[in-house]
Amino acid sequence: MKVLARLMLGLLLLAAAAPAQAQEDSEETIYRFYQRYLKRSPHRSEVRAWARRVDDGSESMTDVQAKLLASREYFDLARRNPRLWLRAMGRDLLDREIRADEVRNWMRALDDADGNRLQVARGFLHAVNIEQRQRWSEDDRDDRDRDRDRYSPRPRW
Repeated sequence: MKVLARLMLGLLLLAAAAPAQAQEDSEETIYRFYQRYLKRSPHRSEVRAWARRVDDGSESMTDVQAKLLASREYFDLARRNPRLWLRAMGRDLLDREIRADEVRNWMRALDDADGNRLQVARGFLHAVNIEQRQRWSEDDRDDRDRDRDRYSPRPRW
């Protein structure tokens, strides 16, 4: 009976700790978003407000990311210039400068969205996710090829 009681207590503690761990992870990710995109440390209240929305399901982490990228503060860092804003997103999300043709395409998307930065930021994040998945897929294929070459038997002549 004591073993069962201890097991139940352990399960209850584990269940209680899981949401706290999830909020802690959300807060850490949001904190990094602020540092990376807005180039500052956030106020504790900002992080907690976003984390509560993520944890209660009313916002996704992608929503938080898009809203920070579309924010007036992020746009101000790009000197309120749409082309510089798009280039900043390229640097911050892709770790590279986006090409002139990419800027033109995203400028068209911004015009089509009547200047709605949030809509364009969401589209940009979606495109980044696709590009990263393709990169990872290519990396996996390269790793498989390398492993196949490394471990496949070589003919002995």
